[in-house]
Amino acid sequence: MNRKITTLLFILCLTSMISGNLFAEEDITWVAKSDMFTARAHIGCGVIGDKIYVIGGYDGFSSLSTVEEYDPILNNWTVKASLGIARFGVAVGVVDNRIYAIGGRRSMGGGSLTLVEEYDPVMNQWIVKSSMPTARSMAITAVVNGKIYVLGGEPSYGSISNAVEVYDPLEDEWTTLSSMLEPRYAFAVGVVNDRIYAIGGYYFTGNLRKVEEFDPVTNSWSIKPDMQEERSWHNAVSINNKIYVIGGADSTGLLNKVEEYDPSNDVWVQKENSLIPRMSFGAGVVDNRIYVMGGYTTNNPAITPTVEEGTVNFLVINQPPVAVCQNITIPVDENCEAFITPEDVDGGSYDPDEGATITLSVDNLGPFTIGEHCVNLTVTDEHGEFDTCQAKVSVIAETPPPVTIVELTNYVINLVIQGNLDNGAGNSLMVKLDAAIKAIDKGKVKTAINQLNAFKNSVKALEKSKRLSSFEAQLLIDAADLIIGSL
Repeated sequence: MNRKITTLLFILCLTSMISGNLFAEEDITWVAKSDMFTARAHIGCGVIGDKIYVIGGYDGFSSLSTVEEYDPILNNWTVKASLGIARFGVAVGVVDNRIYAIGGRRSMGGGSLTLVEEYDPVMNQWIVKSSMPTARSMAITAVVNGKIYVLGGEPSYGSISNAVEVYDPLEDEWTTLSSMLEPRYAFAVGVVNDRIYAIGGYYFTGNLRKVEEFDPVTNSWSIKPDMQEERSWHNAVSINNKIYVIGGADSTGLLNKVEEYDPSNDVWVQKENSLIPRMSFGAGVVDNRIYVMGGYTTNNPAITPTVEEGTVNFLVINQPPVAVCQNITIPVDENCEAFITPEDVDGGSYDPDEGATITLSVDNLGPFTIGEHCVNLTVTDEHGEFDTCQAKVSVIAETPPPVTIVELTNYVINLVIQGNLDNGAGNSLMVKLDAAIKAIDKGKVKTAINQLNAFKNSVKALEKSKRLSSFEAQLLIDAADLIIGSL
């Protein structure tokens, strides 16, 4: 986290602490983008870098092998190398900048495929990989930790599967996993925190609202809250640990409704509708923008080449900074006075918001006389949010450092008693001093020096971590050096 600090003297009041980055979604803004070259539905989509690849599909007459690449920055399309075999209802996964086109079927009413092809965008070519164990089309993929999970679909026309198989591109191997609780096809998936969510879809009883969560670590499924809308032939994407479900169809027709699911609290909420109702379309995410393309619409012709971009507008919730104080001991100057800066009593204050600038101030910079004084440190961010803490400033007359190891030991003990050093740090220093004392008693000078050097290193670490003031740290180091010089 970048931490920028400036100094200013003023006093503000206490605010509460919040940790972690917080966002609130305001809305989704949808706009039309450049059409694909070919109108198509039942397409596969994969994203590599900032490019979206539309693979195969159905044009209303036959299956397609053509592949198109979309550049959201330039808002244009480019034709790429075609699949080896034309097919639609193909499942797509992306691992290590390679696209894997899995299964599908060649014709309406035709048999499903086990075929797997891998696309290399650098070479612009497809090669055949190990076949999927179970032939199916209209299956859905999810990628977790470099592996492609293929869920559900149609093994044959008119049948519905709950099978789950995982493909390891590195080994070019397939493994069968625990089946979904509910057979389904024409559904969607989202991935959040390495958990896979199977959402909606179709079964013989009709369109589904049902949602299941898969844990790849335990190879187990659990039931999650239903969507608000039953739907099939929809799509889903994941952004900032939320899943957005878009479009599809219910018993009344096509949908352009969008729902957002937050797995952290198991809540579904409605979001802004996409521009047009569509089903059996492709979707991908680039730079937190949602792209939906193709599919069936209510327009004529029904299969469309149109593309929409949905921008999720995030409102960043500012969080107050966190004030962390440290007690310090400082000597008086030649006028028997002492002064401090805000940084002297800062024990590592921070702002949870990445890149935030914080300002430090104290209510009293001095002069201080010999004795103990309390000061209030205020930490303020650029939005005016702030937090405070209290530090103890112990002012002492200038005294020479301890000159014997026993005096040094007693000095460390007093630092702990006075609250200028925490128990854990004090114990750590005492262990090294005790070892040095024992080494001196046995005449092992080299061992004693090594222990005292270790003591000095620990003191420097405590100073760096703001657990010990610079004054006290230097005094302890000087004392250790004097003792080492006398051995």
